[in-house]
Amino acid sequence: MVFPTHIVAGAGYVEDKNGNMLLVKLPHKGWDTAGGGPTTSDETSEVIWVPKAEVMQYVSTPAMRFRFDKMLNFNGKVCYCSYVTKPEFHVLSDRYV
Repeated sequence: MVFPTHIVAGAGYVEDKNGNMLLVKLPHKGWDTAGGGPTTSDETSEVIWVPKAEVMQYVSTPAMRFRFDKMLNFNGKVCYCSYVTKPEFHVLSDRYV
């Protein structure tokens, strides 16, 4: 089987009416965006609501920090970004479309 040379991914950010963000803890990635409901599962060991101003204190991986920073500083424009995560995180492009 030939693996793709690139992967296109999207994420959903869940915010409640009080400005708290929903985070899930994944075994190999740490804190991330919710991919399903706000409950624990085989893939998520912990689920928490975090004030938006404190989200970056939880997110540790470089790619997730980059993505959360883009979301937290959203200015209404669509931003196209590409990056690699191995051997280390590196932004390839970051522009508005």
